[in-house]
Amino acid sequence: MTKLQFLVILIYVFFSSEMVKGISGAQGWPLYDTKIIKSGIFCWEDTFYGYKGGDVFSYTTDSGKITEKKIYSLTVNPDHVKMFPFGDALIITAWNNQKRKLEYAVFDKSYGVVEKDMIALDDATDDLDIRFGQGRRPAFLFVKNSGNQKRVSIWFDERQQTIFLESAPFIASFLDWSTLSAYVLARSAMKSYIRLWQKGLVESYEIPFLPLVARFILINNQITMLAIDIRGNLWQVYIAQNKAIASKLSSLPALVYVKQLDLYIKENSMTLFMPTPDRKKIYIYKSSDIRRPDGGIIEERPMIDANDVVPGQIANQNVWLESSAAKQVYLNRENENMPTLNNFDWIVNMKNGYPEVLFTWKSFPQNKNFQYRYIIDGKENSPPLPEYRLNENRLTARLPSDGNFYLHIQSMDVVAGQESVIYHIPVFLKFSLKTPEISMLDEISPNVVSGNGVHFSVNNIAPLEYYAEITNTPEYEPREKVYPMAGEIQINMNLKPGRYYIHIRSKDIKTGGYSPTLHYLFFCQFYTTEFSLGASDFNKDIGRLKILIKQYNDAKSLDEKDKILKELEYLKNSLEQEISNSK
Repeated sequence: MTKLQFLVILIYVFFSSEMVKGISGAQGWPLYDTKIIKSGIFCWEDTFYGYKGGDVFSYTTDSGKITEKKIYSLTVNPDHVKMFPFGDALIITAWNNQKRKLEYAVFDKSYGVVEKDMIALDDATDDLDIRFGQGRRPAFLFVKNSGNQKRVSIWFDERQQTIFLESAPFIASFLDWSTLSAYVLARSAMKSYIRLWQKGLVESYEIPFLPLVARFILINNQITMLAIDIRGNLWQVYIAQNKAIASKLSSLPALVYVKQLDLYIKENSMTLFMPTPDRKKIYIYKSSDIRRPDGGIIEERPMIDANDVVPGQIANQNVWLESSAAKQVYLNRENENMPTLNNFDWIVNMKNGYPEVLFTWKSFPQNKNFQYRYIIDGKENSPPLPEYRLNENRLTARLPSDGNFYLHIQSMDVVAGQESVIYHIPVFLKFSLKTPEISMLDEISPNVVSGNGVHFSVNNIAPLEYYAEITNTPEYEPREKVYPMAGEIQINMNLKPGRYYIHIRSKDIKTGGYSPTLHYLFFCQFYTTEFSLGASDFNKDIGRLKILIKQYNDAKSLDEKDKILKELEYLKNSLEQEISNSK
């Protein structure tokens, strides 16, 4: 323990009987042994909340001094604590899953307790949302993501009612008690969808991407969802005309490491905080018009060393609290004058058989003079070259014909001498793509489907475009674009009994190169089961069929494939004859 830590503890003990006290230290930071309470609605502004030793405190800052005020003593020993600011009221919730108890307290602006109560929970709760219901009584939305059965329930007027049961986890939830409705975002291996419960009726709306993290908000009286998908795209989604309307706001590969979304709205502007504690960076998306948030930009800022992050604002400046493993809370501020790079893009042109890559990006703040230093190599975190030699926001580099590369680049404000963080931009050149490898799903027998189409997974899925079609010819180059969901592809079509081929290939978006096409043989309907043929013969023919199909897929020439097809036809005719004789 340092002398400063020991001094702070002594001061805390000495003034423990006081309700309000100032915290000393270098600008009052860090705080010790304090757990910051996260907000269930918007980020905190000027005042944040924490708890320690069973007591809840408010913290305000003025001229670098932190004022701590005890506002409540918890009865339960909480697993989770969450706050909900409503302008004229504040709700603090705390719950213990082992004892199945939830405690809440409603405060006015002076932290007077307007209402408090203890609720008996029907089940463990991982997260919750709160709104004021009739008569200003709180209504709760409980989310349980643990165990095999995921559950969402509503509690109001001493009653708890289950509204959703899923096998897939719930990524986000929102309670809108003014319309007696609840929204959840669920994701399975195949698809993702928003489910809406309204006055006992349930509707589902599929969304066109697989989300990693999401947040529901109310914008202009419209329930809106902000989400990050598995490719690092930032989306806005809302329900209209009985379907989910999705629009892409921005894109940055590093967003796939984001674990939470925190939102701050003031007047018509929106600030979205996207921390990545594992990478010690926070990404901030700003839009000056909340009605059209697709015009915003993403800025990257460094973090200290946090296990947990709680963003907010102090005196109209973006800040965030970082909680370390040593139970210390630090205040980190956004330096709006720090140079920022975003909107990275690159295209490929072939020159003398080698790819020439053109990189472009945008620099902020605008109307300033920047220089850049960089290096391109195959490592993920290399430092750029020491000298700033590039004077424009574009560069051209010739790279080997295939491989994974990274552009490591940093900018500097020439006048102020202030540097940006170092950006590491992945550049994956895939001229020699691997042939897709697939596995059939929903088969009625090995390599046999029922006739309503095919469902298969791409075993070596990659961030590429995919093209796939079904024909009855062994050689074909597919032109229809398909969209894998969690590596799985569904092609719906009515198939008559017979043999067919899945033709699938991938395409690199940047280079335009295609992989070799896989021609995957499968059958539809004519095959039999062990109940009509007998287990012994069934297993024998299954083994024979699997061997023939493997030989076909490994065949190198059309002649060799034709011979195998003839044997497969013979097997098919034999099985059909046995079925006919057994009738």
